[in-house]
Amino acid sequence: MQKRAGFTLIEISIVLVIIGLIVGGILSGQTLIASAQKNRQIAEFRYLLTSIRMFQDKYGTLPGDYDQAEAIWPTTGDHAVENGNADGIFPTPSVEDRRNAWTMLYNAGYLDQFDYPWRASFLTSKTFRLPASYALYYLNIYNHPGNYIQWGTEDAVDPILTPEEGIWFDNKLDNGDMRTGKVFVSNGRGVGSWGCVSKPVWDATGKIAPDMTKTTPQCTLHFFLD
Repeated sequence: MQKRAGFTLIEISIVLVIIGLIVGGILSGQTLIASAQKNRQIAEFRYLLTSIRMFQDKYGTLPGDYDQAEAIWPTTGDHAVENGNADGIFPTPSVEDRRNAWTMLYNAGYLDQFDYPWRASFLTSKTFRLPASYALYYLNIYNHPGNYIQWGTEDAVDPILTPEEGIWFDNKLDNGDMRTGKVFVSNGRGVGSWGCVSKPVWDATGKIAPDMTKTTPQCTLHFFLD
């Protein structure tokens, strides 16, 4: 009788070890990629913050608010500016006014290294595009009115982060409390009254507790500039 070929237990064990190493390597690689993306986002966020601060130091006001802009930068073309009113706040959140803040930053030379995706232009008269994920707003977040960098999707108001990611960024950039400090994490547009934070539950440290059961984007992030 002819013996049937097969694998020994040692051979099967070796194969299983190799498969385990491959799967472990893939998972480790995915973790490293996700970590690199988060760190890149933090670097990008800090670059934008530094750019705004440098603009303030040089021109004495926020981008978009400078009332002498037309005297030093183009008033026609794709990168045209309009004078702000020097009232100390970001322009009102209309498309043209918010565009003015970005064109001032651009003309001042503070967007050269800011490598973020741009959304397609939706202005009929100019082709300068607005960022896909950032907005410069005057807002009232958790009873803290002031000037903010807002990070989200679709004009920066739709959710971009899961609650777990939101608290991770808050820990890295601020104090880990979603409702205090300089970084606020709040519900994105369309997620309901409680999405990023499902209910007003406080953890043992007195900080608002994010809803870690949500695994899809629920949150937008706001950096308080004032």
